[in-house]
Amino acid sequence: MGGWALSIDFGTSNTAAAHTSAVSGRIETLALTHHGNLLPSSVAVGAAPEHAILTGAAAAAEADRNPGAFVASPKRFVGQVPSVRIGEVDVPVEVLISGVLRTVLDRALAAHNRQMPNRVVLTHPEGWSQDQVAVLVNAAARAGIDPRIVVTVSEPRAAAHHYSRAASTEPGTKLAVFDFGGGTLDVAVLTATGSGTFEVVAARGDNGLGGKNFDARLHQWVENTLASDDPEVARALRSAPMHVQRTVDEQVRRAKELLSESPSASISVDTGRHRHTLTITRAEYDQLISGDIDKAAGLARSTFFDAGVAPGQLAALYLTGGSARTPLVHTRIGQLGPIATLDDPKTVVAQGALLAVDRASAAQRGGDTSGGDVPAPTRVLQNPVPPPPVVPPQPVVNPQPIVTPQPPADPEPQGRGRRTWPIVTTAVAALLIATGAAAAVAWSMSGSDDDQGTVALADVVTTTSTTADPVANTTERQVTTAPQQLPKTDILRIGTDLAPGEYAVRPLDASGGYWERLSCLDGDFDCILENAVVEGNGYVKVQSGDVALGVRNLLLTPIAAPVTTTPSVATVAPTVAGTDGQGFVDVPEARCNHTNNAVAIARTTDSLVVVCETGAGRYYYKGVRMADGAAIEIDDPAPSGPGKFTATNGAVQYRLSPSWLVIIDGSDVVGEETMVEYWSK
Repeated sequence: MGGWALSIDFGTSNTAAAHTSAVSGRIETLALTHHGNLLPSSVAVGAAPEHAILTGAAAAAEADRNPGAFVASPKRFVGQVPSVRIGEVDVPVEVLISGVLRTVLDRALAAHNRQMPNRVVLTHPEGWSQDQVAVLVNAAARAGIDPRIVVTVSEPRAAAHHYSRAASTEPGTKLAVFDFGGGTLDVAVLTATGSGTFEVVAARGDNGLGGKNFDARLHQWVENTLASDDPEVARALRSAPMHVQRTVDEQVRRAKELLSESPSASISVDTGRHRHTLTITRAEYDQLISGDIDKAAGLARSTFFDAGVAPGQLAALYLTGGSARTPLVHTRIGQLGPIATLDDPKTVVAQGALLAVDRASAAQRGGDTSGGDVPAPTRVLQNPVPPPPVVPPQPVVNPQPIVTPQPPADPEPQGRGRRTWPIVTTAVAALLIATGAAAAVAWSMSGSDDDQGTVALADVVTTTSTTADPVANTTERQVTTAPQQLPKTDILRIGTDLAPGEYAVRPLDASGGYWERLSCLDGDFDCILENAVVEGNGYVKVQSGDVALGVRNLLLTPIAAPVTTTPSVATVAPTVAGTDGQGFVDVPEARCNHTNNAVAIARTTDSLVVVCETGAGRYYYKGVRMADGAAIEIDDPAPSGPGKFTATNGAVQYRLSPSWLVIIDGSDVVGEETMVEYWSK
C-alpha cells in the first residue's frame, strides 16, 4: 500500500478529518463516528489513577457522572493558559487536545491497514500566533504523530483551496471565507496568487459567537415556553439530574439542525415523571437568532473594510462551518456578496487542507519564493525523514531522592502540592511512532462503539518534555543565546543558586537524568513536590515558592520568556446593567477578584451573581442576596450546558442558567429565582 495523507480540522465544538483514500487515492472525508463525519471536540478526564482522556460517547458518559471532569472546548484554552485544573490534577491543554487527535488517528489507521500516514495536516485559525500553533503540533506528537511529518495551514486558506476546485480563480481574484462554527465565527478575505495559492488580506474573529449561541437561544425558548404551558414540567426540569438536562440539550441541538431543512421541529422534555413536547416553527426560530446573525454580518462588514474591498468586489463569499447551514445565515450574509457553498460546510476545511499543502509544495518546487500560502507559522516539510530507531526507555522503579540515601517507597511520589499531569517524553513519542506499540504509553479504544475513545496515560513515568524535533522550528522554545552553565548534580537553592523560571533539561549521557522540586531540605519524602526521570530533552518549571531543585546528571539551560500574542478576536462586552468585564461595579460580593474576568453575569429577582475565570483555566462562583447582603463564593463551578453553570457547596447546588437560578439542597428545591438580566461569554 502506498503512502497516504491525513488532515485534521480541530474545531471549537467539533472535529472533522479528511484523508487520501486507500482505494482511489482521492481526497475524501473521513467518517469519525458510526453516525457521521464529526467528532465532538469535548473531552473528559477519567478517574484516578489512570486519568484517561475520554472522547466522544465516553466523554459524555463521564460528564454525566462527574461534570467537573468535562472540558467542553479545549481549543478555547490554547494561548490562554498552559493547563486546566481538573479536580486535583493540572492537565496541560495539549494533553486534552491529544485525546481528540488520537481518536481521529485511530479511525484513519483503521482505514489504512494500521499504516501510519506520511503527512498530517493540522488546521488552525488565521489569527493564531506561532506559540498557539505549537500547542497543536505538540498535541499531535503526544497523540503519536511524528512532528516531522506535520504541516499546518490556516482554516480560511484551506477552505479557499477546497472551493477553488469548482471555480477558476485568476491571480488577483478576491474572495471571502465566512466560517461559522459551533463555538466561534471567523471571517477572512483572501487574494489568489499566480502560483495557485491564496494570501490572507484581512481576518477577524469572535470567540463568543457560534452555533452554541443558537443552542442557548433555543434552550431559553424551551424553558420560557414550559414555564407558561406546563409549570410542573418546568420545575421538574430545573431540578432534574444532569443526564436528563443533557438529553434536553441534545434535543435542542437536533431541533436546531432540523430547522435548517424543515419548517418546524419538535422538542421532547422527559424528566422521568413528566413529559411534554414542544413545537417551534422556523419563523419563531429565526426571530430568536436574528440578533446573533446581525452581529455576525457586522463582523463580516468590518473584515471587508479592513481588506479595502466592497462586497461587490468579491468573486465569492464562501460559507463554511455547521452554523452556516442555517437558512437565515444564507439570507442575511447573502446581502454582502455572492454566496457559494459546496459539499458539507462542516468538512470543507479538512478537505481543503490537503489541497492547500499539495499546491504550496508544488509552488515551492516551481521556485515561487513569495511564500503565498505558507507564511509562518504554516510549515511545509518536503520528503520527511523517517524517525530514527529509538531504544525503548526503561521504566524507573523507586527513584532515589537526591537528598536522602534511602529510596522512596513509591515510584511516583506525590508531595503536598498540586498534582501535575504525566507528560510523554520525546523518546517515548518517537518509540510510539517507530513501533506502533505502547511500551510506555497505553493507547486504547474502550468499548465496542468506536464513537468513544479512551487515551490512557497511567503507565507513563512522570516526565516533562519540550517539542521533539529540531526540524520543527515553529514548535520549539527559544533558548537564550548564552546559556548559563549550572551544576549537573546538586541541590540548587531557589533564590540563591537558581532563579524561579523555566529550564530546558538534558541528560549528560545515555543513562538519563533526574530532577525533583523540593519544599524542604530535611530529606523527608514529603519534601518532593514533583519529580521526573528524563530520557531525552525535557523541561522543568521552578516555582517561586519552591525551596530547592535537586538535579542528577542533567544540564539545565534557562529558557527565555516566550513572546505572547493576543488572538485577533472581538471582546464581547457584558450587557447586564451596572456591570463591566469583571461583574457588578461597586458590588464586591458579585465581582471577580483581582484582575479575573467574568464569564457569566446574572441579575435575578433576588440576587446578583458572577462566574469568574482565573488565569489557570479554573472558575469560581460569587453571589449576593440583595435583601440581606448574604454572600457566598464557591470554587470550581462546572459548565453544564450553553451559558449554564452548576456550583456545588456541600450538599447544596446552585444551578445558573439564562432563565433561572435554582438552589437545590440534596433532592429538595429550596429556591427558584427568575432571571431578570443575563450575560455569558
